[in-house]
Amino acid sequence: MIFFIFLLISPEIQGFQRNLDSFISSSKIILGNVEFDAKSLDFQASRDLYRKDLIFSIPLNNTLHPLEDYAFKEFFNFSSKDTLIGRLIIEKLLSNESSLFAWIDSLKKPEEMLDLYHFSEKDLEDFQKRSFEDFSYLKVRKEKYLKIRKNLPVSLLNEQSLNYDIYNWASSIVDSSACVYELDPYDNSRLGLIRLNNPNTLVSSNLLIIPLLEKLEIIGWENSKPGVFNEDFEENPQLFRYISQKGDRLEIRAQKLIEKGKKPCISDSKSNREYLQYNGLLVSEELSRDFLLKIKPDFDMERIRLSWDLSVSPKKSLVFSFNLNAKALNLNLAIYSKIALLEERESYEEEKREILRKLEEEGPNKQKTEVFLVYWKVLLMKWAEFSKEKTSLSEDLKEIRGILDEKRRLGLEFAINAKKVFLRNLIMVQRKILKEIKRDFLTMNSRF
Repeated sequence: MIFFIFLLISPEIQGFQRNLDSFISSSKIILGNVEFDAKSLDFQASRDLYRKDLIFSIPLNNTLHPLEDYAFKEFFNFSSKDTLIGRLIIEKLLSNESSLFAWIDSLKKPEEMLDLYHFSEKDLEDFQKRSFEDFSYLKVRKEKYLKIRKNLPVSLLNEQSLNYDIYNWASSIVDSSACVYELDPYDNSRLGLIRLNNPNTLVSSNLLIIPLLEKLEIIGWENSKPGVFNEDFEENPQLFRYISQKGDRLEIRAQKLIEKGKKPCISDSKSNREYLQYNGLLVSEELSRDFLLKIKPDFDMERIRLSWDLSVSPKKSLVFSFNLNAKALNLNLAIYSKIALLEERESYEEEKREILRKLEEEGPNKQKTEVFLVYWKVLLMKWAEFSKEKTSLSEDLKEIRGILDEKRRLGLEFAINAKKVFLRNLIMVQRKILKEIKRDFLTMNSRF
């Protein structure tokens, strides 16, 4: 029976394979020692790939970038990202008349996508009851689509051709696959640094999509072992240049050993959590050790202004966000802790000078017990606030057994792992408090 089913689906898979082979050939893409797995339509290594071995290279003029002209471009021309989304939509609508048809046809279909934008309202509502993240940005994409649709005459492109499903699909592809590029400072005709998109610079950056890049696995740099040769790094050693321009082609090379038969992977400087928050993507296992703490403080307005003056939070934002990890607390959190301990006053000018003086004397990395105590208090308050509205970890663990629906299970796994990350940070700071108290006690005891 299994063999019979394979015979039924095999011609379709073979058709995809032939189309992709034709696309690779017509686009002048050069493959390294990799090949396509006929079932998954993903790359796999045909032999062991070592560091700097070629995965594939593609002519620069066969990538998608917003500088190219295309039909209806003026209606999508809000930003570099929107222009790229529009280009992908138009290429999809052209169907087999597009030179990119075989590649676009190999991309995930909307029903196969597992990012939050493609959750049903019921699944999304269930997910948000459990998740520590609020994902408040989810409504922004729909608003952008409605703005484009309002300006685009139906006589040019009717709603059957361009609807939210198509726009949502293209936006998810761009969010998860687009690269940011900078021009070479010494030669503006060439691309300089190329990396996956960054939430902070995405709208204003130069973007391009490299066909077939989505067939590779992307992992956060904190889970990879960087190379040792200085020429592989920019000023930031955490950012590995896995894509570079050679002549008129872009080359994608391996960063570490990839065993034969394995899916090639490349490392990016963003952590998993940043992918999750910005792209709406979920991973079943939270690999990164970082933790994003969002706090809306119960401060008087003058203390909030003091926080702004000391760059604890972006100005005019009343939500304070701290990226934390198991090795060190965020410097802004240390300053926030000092502000949290201040008594309410009409003016905090003297306290501001004192905080700046202490920072200069102590240095940015010296943490005091009071910082950990305030952090501990904030975490407990956050957990209490979270527990009122969300399901408990024990409820999630109990419910996940026996669930077969992929999206529902993925949402549950993410919520469970997010709670584990939170609890891990709770334990981490508890240990640091005890360590600091013990150190202070020993110091004080030695004086007697």
